[in-house]
Amino acid sequence: VRLQELPRGLSKLQNLLELNLSDCSKLQKLPTDMTSLLSLTLSYCVRLQELPKGLSKLHKLVMLDLSHCSNLQKLPTDISGLTKLRTLNLYFCENLQELPRDMSKLVKLRELRLRGCFQLRHMPVGLGNCTGLQTLSLFVAEGRSLSRTNPSDSDDCEVGALADLGRLNNL
Repeated sequence: VRLQELPRGLSKLQNLLELNLSDCSKLQKLPTDMTSLLSLTLSYCVRLQELPKGLSKLHKLVMLDLSHCSNLQKLPTDISGLTKLRTLNLYFCENLQELPRDMSKLVKLRELRLRGCFQLRHMPVGLGNCTGLQTLSLFVAEGRSLSRTNPSDSDDCEVGALADLGRLNNL
């Protein structure tokens, strides 16, 4: 799809609950005033390098899918304002370098999908505060990843934060 930014009138849909912009490979800008959104899918938006500041205005958001946004380099720090977020899918965001430090405020987060985030070098310090986390597809400690695809790498990793994730049942 050749869409580079959303039409201005779309932001007037204040009761919109779900927005799927998958495969909008040229999409570069997003509005943050659709405050009723529960689900936002931006998978395969390969030109998207960063999400807009003000993302926390989407305070009802429960699911954010950014999978295969291969040029996404970072998430805005105010993502921690998405306190109802349950699923954050970052599969194959190959250039994602770090997660925001304040992710510990995402206490309702159940799924954090990070497989294929090859540039990710560490996990946020407060990840252990996300005590409801049930699925963590990748854990990075000191530049080394621990996942189902390479469990032998876990031998030398410091994974203390995992001890606080009592509900974690899928790594």
